[in-house]
Amino acid sequence: MAVEQNDGLDAIHLNRYVAWCARPRPHPRAVVLYRSLGPAALMWLAVGVFVVAWVAQFVGHKIEGKKPSFLTDLAYLLIGPAWIVAKIMRRLHIAY
Repeated sequence: MAVEQNDGLDAIHLNRYVAWCARPRPHPRAVVLYRSLGPAALMWLAVGVFVVAWVAQFVGHKIEGKKPSFLTDLAYLLIGPAWIVAKIMRRLHIAY
């Protein structure tokens, strides 16, 4: 079986095509929100949603009768930011 000259080029083209298809793209609804609200208003919307969700979480803890775990042990408060930093570092291929 003879090997053709362009086999390497076909693999390169396939690799580029797969990388192009797998590239991160924003959700279409996010694009609509960004275009209709603009970046500043969208940021304030995100902050507002975060604050409302955070308050709702405390209301849920009050209804359950349980304190949030980070109030009893401050180590729990650091787990979330540490997880986010680890995820960012993995994405940037930084060894830790």
